[in-house]
This record gives sequence, structure tokens and C-alpha cells, in this order.
Amino acid sequence: MKTVPTALAKAVAIMVWVLITGASKGLAADATSLPPSKPSSEMISTLSDEENAEINNKLNEAADQGSAQQLSQQSSGSFSIDDQIPIGVIINGIPREEGFTVYLPSGATPDQALIPLTGISGLLSYAITVNAGDKKAEGFFEKEKNTFNLDLNTREIIIAGKKEKIGANEAIIQDGDILVRIDALRKWFGIDAMFDLSNLELVLKTDEALPFQERLKRQQNAKNNMRTYNFDAIRPENAVMAPYRDFSLPSLYVINSTGVQSSTNDRNLLGTATLQGYQDLARFEADYTISGQYLGQEGQQITGSRMTLSRRDPLKKMFGPMKAGRISIGDVYYPSVPLLGSSGNGAGVEISSDPSLGIRYVNNSEDFILEGDAPIGYDAELYRNGVFTAFQQIGPDGRYRFENLELPAGYNTFEIILYGPQGQKTSIKRDVTRGTRQLREGELQYDFAAGLPKSDFLPFAENAQDDRTPGASGQLFYGFTNFFTMGVSAFNGPQTAPRGANGTEFTSESTRNDNDFVRTTGAAVSSALSFMGMNFRGQILGADEGRQAYDIGVDTRFMGANIGAGHTVYKNFLEENQELAERTELFVGKSFKGFNTSFRFQKRTYLEREDELSLGHILSFNLKGVRINNDLIRTFSRDEGYDEFEGELTALARIAGMRVRGALIYNLSPDQYADEGNFRRLSFSGQKRLTSRSSLRFEGAHDFDAKLNTLNLRYSRDYDKFGLDFDAVASSDNNYIFTIGTRLALQPDQKNHYRLVDPVTGGQASLGLRAFIDNNNNNIFDTGDVPLEGIEFRGSSGSAGQKTDKGGIIYAANLSETPTRFKVVTESIPDIYLAPKFDHRDLIPRRGSTPIIDFPFVKMSEISGYLVHLKRGLEGVVVRLINGGDGSEVEKTETDSDGYFIFPAVKGGNYKIAFGLPDREFMSLNVDLDVSIEDPEEMKIQASDELAKAAEEAAIIRTSSGSSARQQNLDRLEGPAGAMPNIDDPLSEEDLKELDEKAIEGIITQ
Repeated sequence: MKTVPTALAKAVAIMVWVLITGASKGLAADATSLPPSKPSSEMISTLSDEENAEINNKLNEAADQGSAQQLSQQSSGSFSIDDQIPIGVIINGIPREEGFTVYLPSGATPDQALIPLTGISGLLSYAITVNAGDKKAEGFFEKEKNTFNLDLNTREIIIAGKKEKIGANEAIIQDGDILVRIDALRKWFGIDAMFDLSNLELVLKTDEALPFQERLKRQQNAKNNMRTYNFDAIRPENAVMAPYRDFSLPSLYVINSTGVQSSTNDRNLLGTATLQGYQDLARFEADYTISGQYLGQEGQQITGSRMTLSRRDPLKKMFGPMKAGRISIGDVYYPSVPLLGSSGNGAGVEISSDPSLGIRYVNNSEDFILEGDAPIGYDAELYRNGVFTAFQQIGPDGRYRFENLELPAGYNTFEIILYGPQGQKTSIKRDVTRGTRQLREGELQYDFAAGLPKSDFLPFAENAQDDRTPGASGQLFYGFTNFFTMGVSAFNGPQTAPRGANGTEFTSESTRNDNDFVRTTGAAVSSALSFMGMNFRGQILGADEGRQAYDIGVDTRFMGANIGAGHTVYKNFLEENQELAERTELFVGKSFKGFNTSFRFQKRTYLEREDELSLGHILSFNLKGVRINNDLIRTFSRDEGYDEFEGELTALARIAGMRVRGALIYNLSPDQYADEGNFRRLSFSGQKRLTSRSSLRFEGAHDFDAKLNTLNLRYSRDYDKFGLDFDAVASSDNNYIFTIGTRLALQPDQKNHYRLVDPVTGGQASLGLRAFIDNNNNNIFDTGDVPLEGIEFRGSSGSAGQKTDKGGIIYAANLSETPTRFKVVTESIPDIYLAPKFDHRDLIPRRGSTPIIDFPFVKMSEISGYLVHLKRGLEGVVVRLINGGDGSEVEKTETDSDGYFIFPAVKGGNYKIAFGLPDREFMSLNVDLDVSIEDPEEMKIQASDELAKAAEEAAIIRTSSGSSARQQNLDRLEGPAGAMPNIDDPLSEEDLKELDEKAIEGIITQ
């Protein structure tokens, strides 16, 4: 491997020095540019003069030390959106959460990051309840004997009976929760906790398995046996999709760059521009990208263009009996047909039962492609079955595309993790099954597409597909039982002409067109059966020109290993459209502690060339924090002496605070490429977050065959309304590029007013939340309803960060297109006699749509009164408030000594009030509660003789245990002279008449 030329080395060194110097200056500026923040007026009003003085003293001391902002935020518990970081949580090696929010003030170390106690307790399966209003938390963790009591009023914590003081800033109130510092979490619960800032992960380890791990084992067993089991914390079908509108102003993400490209013989101006847009059109969501380039004498050209209009329904209620979950127009996916090949993307119309891309099913393992949409400039990491596999940067077309992926038979889980320039993190999961899908009993799934399969919807780009041959494809599958599924697939249209191993085209003159496409027609029938822990599949294909094919296979789990076998046969195919005649394969995979390994054997028989044997091996493991994946495949033919041995090694690591990725393609073929060496290409990339608003990124490659080196350095800095990128690219063939780029994000708010938003949120979804008193009880905001100001909402991905305005509306941005749960922060409700109608709302935000989601509130009323019998209050009677609609118990209480009972805050509606004892109901009455009543009159209910007698008998029993005040009073009346009755049980006028004046005087004296 030759060294980089001296000129290139000097240029790279200068660029690195300039960028790092600028980054360090930016870091210093971030640390000193913000003035010391002050405690909020709301907090100051609740603190004593001494507490206020103490906080001010700390602020003054912190200002001298250059950390006033951090200490002020920690003291007051008031963080800005810049302090919020979405991270992934890994517990005992299991990914537990992707969008978990932690708070890291500027200048704080990772150990000083603060974590919501409610959220982390839920992820750890700890039985801890947080009451932010009372500043307390209590419960237990891991075992019931590990009691937990935290009190921020006294700044004390009691763990398993041991009391200690809570250190300064170890726990604070924020966003209706108690935030706990990581080092305190480690100390209190005795767990190993590490906040990996470069990887945006919180890694927790416990000595014992947690309850959720046992639950996951049960779910995994079900998944292995059924192949259809799926679990989501918030199920999409239970969430409401952001409503579609006829027209909405687009959310735009605009990237421009201008610079100079210089080579040995030439120098040109270089300019690039990309526009990503999302909006509603005719009640469809439009997603489009257009990119262009300007380069010297070559002039301007469009380098990419695509557009899709789609509509999704998680409830699958579109098109009546079709129960469609999604319809798309524009650039759509054409379903593949088993044994005939995949169809890919093209212009047309697609209708599917799946509201999202969901699970894809393919047959052939060769040349499998995984692609999708993503924000421009993000880094994409691919994980196959939980193992790091590949990486790439999202280009100007706004797409990720991973090709030639190894696809073992059966069920595979792919995860694409997208990392943004400033640490944004998004996870996209795709389940891919090689072979026939298996559904639950009565479940129907389908996917149909028609149009121009080999043409782009907007064929403006230089390399656009523009074949005008029409075509259609579709799949339909039905589960007859939980263990038996059948389906049909069909395709008619153009397909890329196959090529042989030596590049020879396999096309006939009668079917070939000018674009190397052949027109193909075929249909397949598929079936899947689970029996005694084994999964069987079978597929039969019939195509034009008398072609036939079939495929059978089985996979199971034996002694902890996944084992699969299959056999495929093609008949009556000609070499011009299918060179493979038969294929037999065996797959074995097993996971050990820290290691994942799999072996794959294939024997392939061809029509016009010698048979081939193929041996593949994948090994994945973690070595001292480095994630390594190595793919090896050896293909040889004994008769022809052909022997090819290739591999790809990928690695992911954290080095000097940077997230670094690398890939090496190599060749171990004997006697081949002897003069060129064994290595083909080395590529690498890395990203380091310098501050909350700046980052440094590098990307490079070395091509061993061409002896070419390239290196790209980028420094990014984000401001409130725009972002700047400084790029420097150099290569060993004396090509250099220097550009300055800008990033702008424009979004309409809930009132359709355009505004520039933080570029960090560019390309993300947003919506408005409206709080109001629903006076007419119809759940929507209309005439007569009163907006509520100052209400705060909290989403499952973090706080909305502000409170509702005078119109009762809050604007929530930077949301992903995943089910998100929104709840009202109870402490922000201004009146105890107001309550939200719904405990929460599960919503699916959409990019390009900023609807206002109504959160109706209702006025609360009291239900109170006296239960009496013979003018005396009846004590100790159980009073139950029962919902008149579903018969559920809302609340219960007991009557006091004078028969008084109260339900202090009840929503409007029909209720039944039942009176009785714990095990029996004696009488009841119905109440139609008018929510407009603010001061209801107290009721006076006459108890039946039966209820009174039962209550008296129960009171006598309770007296023996010292629990009935009324019975004790009666005992005193019948006891020795001078016993004084309880004032809560006054004597009647008749009783007083029987007493003389002296007796009365004695009673009063005593």
C-alpha cells in the first residue's frame, strides 16, 4: 500500500488543524457566551429568603468558575431544549428504548446527566411510583425487601431501611418528574451505569435478571414458534394518525453548498442544492426530493428526483371490505414473486394492507437490497439480527440503500440507525422473511402495485429510469390456522435482463428492448406450515414460455442453534433468462456469549456451465468495546478450476470520544490477484460531537487496486435558525474540493404561519396540542369552549418544552413518525376542579402535517351528602361511586360519624351511588352529574332499616378491634354515671328532657 503523496498529506494536515482549531474556539464560545440564568419567578415565590440567598450565592460562585448556567439549571430544575438528548437505553445487553430523553447541561460530564426516575424505573421493571407534586417517590426495586423512599422536601432517601442525605443536585424536579443523576442512580440501586455520549447510549447492568428479561424470553419463545409474534409498547393500531388535510404548507429542508473544485489541470466553481419537502395534498401526504449540481463547463444538471403521495390508516379501514392500510402514488414498491425475482421501485399505484412498509418477504438470498428514505447528511448504520453489518452516509437523494445483503432462510430482523450531525438518533426496523410468510388464523395480508415498474415518477435526473413498459405485481396471503398459511403472487411487466458470471447478457431478441429489459409473466403459489417446532415452506412457480420452478425448505431450532435447509429447482428455463437450474443449501447459526456465528453451504447447478459450491461464514463479536462483523464466502468449481474467496470486515468502535466505523473488502483467492495483493478497498467514517451545537465528521477511503486515497472533513455548527457546514475533500490524484454549505428548515406552525426552525429538527414531524374546557361535551373545540392557558404536555419521547398560549395551544416539534403518547402534566393544571377527559392520547405524527390535536378538559364536581337513619348519621357504611356506562367502580369511601361522605372531584356523566358493607350492597341511587354545577347541594339520604341494622352489627364487631367511634360513644352512655358522650354524637331533645338540671351540669363539667 503506497503512502499518500506529500502534497496531499500537507493539505490534509492543514485542514485538520484549521477545523480542530475552529471547533475548539466554537467550544470555548459556547461555554462563555450565555449569561448566567436565574431561578424562575415561580420557584422564587415558593422559596424562603434564606433559600433564595443561598441560591444566589451559589450562582455568584459558579459564575466565577465559568459554570453559572449549569448550576442555575440544576438548582432550579429548568432546562432548555438544548439540554435534552434522545438516547438509546441498553439493560443487561438488551436494547430497551430508542427515544429515551436525558438532560445534560452544557459543561456537565456524562456522570452528571440527569435521568427521569419514572421512565428508568419502568425500563428496569422497578415498582417505584413518583409523585412530583409532593416531591416524593416510593416503592421497591428488584425485591420487595429493597424498599425505596425519596423525599426532596427533607432531602433524604431511605433504601432498605437505611437513611442518608441526598447530595446537592443528585435529584431535582423537572417536567412533572424527578430527575436523578447517573452517579446517584449507580449508588442507590447498586447497578453498573454508564452514559456513552459518543454512541448516545445509556448502558445499565444489574447483578440479577430483571422481570422484563423473563418476559422477553417468553415473547422470544412465542416468536420462534409462531414466526408472527410482535410486541410494541404503543401499538400502531391503537394510535391515531395525524389527520390528513386537503392542503398544507410544506415542511422544507433546504441544503445549499458553494465552493471550488480543483484538479491538476483545471479549477471550477462547484455548487449543489437539495430540497426535501413534506406536505398534505388532496388528503395525501407528499414526500419529495429534488437535488441538482453545478460544475464549471458541465453546467447545471438534476442529479436526483423522486416523489410519493401516500395515505396510511393504522386501523386498516380504507376501501371498505379491502381493509387497506396504505395507498401510495408515485415512486412505489412493486412486490416480488417467489422464484421469479424482485421487482423493486417504479412509478405507479400501490395498495397494501400494511399501513407502513412493514415486513417484506423474498425468496432469493442473492442481491437482496434494503432501502428507504432518510434525512440528507445523516449517517446510516445497518444491524442484521442485532449485529452491526454495514454503514453509509445519506446522499443528496435522501435514500439509504444497502445491497448484496446475506439473507439466511427464515426470519431476519434488520435495523437501520440514523445518526444526525448534532447527535440526532432515529431507529428504523424492517423484518424480512426469506420464504413464505406465516400468519395468524383469519389474518389477511396483501400488496398490489401497477404502473411503470422501470420508470421513475419524476424522470428528470440524469440517471433516471424512463422505460414506459406497463406492468403490475401483487401478493395475497391468508392464515387458515395459526400454523398454516397459503398465498399467491403474480407479476407481469419488464425486468432487468439477467447476466452471467462473466458479464454475458442472457436475453433473447424477441423479448429484449432497448433498455436491457425483458417482459416477464409469472405466478406462484406458496404455503407455510408449523409442526412440532419445525417450520416448513413450499412454493411453486409457473411462468410464460412453459417455465416452472419449485422450492421446498424447513427450519427449526435445535440445541440453541437455528438450522435450515432448502432445495430449489428451475425447469424449462433457457439460459437467456435463467442460468440456474438447481440449488441446495444448508444453514446453521448459533449465538454464544458475546459471539454470533453462522455457516451456509450451497451447491448450484447451471444450465450451460459447470456446477459450483459455495461456503459462507459470518462471525460477529464484541472485543473490548469494538463491534466486529466478518463475512466470508468461498465459491469454487472443481471441473473448471475456478476458486474465489472474498470477505468483508466491518467494525464499529469508540475512539477518543468519536464514533468510528470501518469496512475492509479483501480477497483470499489462491493464485488470483497475486500481483495486486489481497486487499481491495478500505473505507471509514467517524463523528465527534464537540458541543451541543457543533460536530466534526470525517470520511475516507483507500482503493488498493486504483491506489487512490480520498478524505473528507466536515465541521458543522448549528444556530437557532440555520446551520453551517465547512467541507474539505482531498484525494491522492490531486483533486481538492472546498465548500461552505447552509442548512435551513422551514415549517408551518399550528396556525399555518411559516417560520425558520432549528435545523436539528429539519425533516422531523410536528403538531399542535390544544387544551380547552369542553362545555358541550363533544370532544372537539368549537363555539362556547374555553381555551386553557399554561397547560404543559409530556410526550413519550420527552417534554414539549413549553406551555399552552392564550389560545390553549402548544407547538410540539422534532417528533418522529412513530406512535407517541401525550399526557397532561398534572402540576400544570391551574384548578383542582379541572381534569383532562382522557388519561392520554396515542398519536402518530406525520412530516409535513401540523394539525391541532384537541385535548378536552371537563369541570369536576363534588358528590357529597349525609346518610342518616332516625335523625342520626350512619357511620362506617361503604359508599361506592360506580360508572353508569360500564359498571366499573370509580371510587369508594366510608361515611363519617355523622353519616357524611364525599367524592371531591368527579367528571360529568351518569353514576350510581351504592351503599352497603364491604361484601354486600343494600341500597343505591342514580345521579346524572351536570358538569356545569360548581357548588352542588349536599344530599340527605335516608338509610333503610336493613342497612342501619347491618351497620350497627358491623360497628359492634369493629368495636372489639377498637375501630368504631360511634359504638364507643354508645358504650359510654350505658356505662357508669358521668361518662361523657362524644361531641360528634349529640344528645337529642328527648334525651335532655329526661335529665335534671344537676345531671346536665355534671355532664358539662366532666
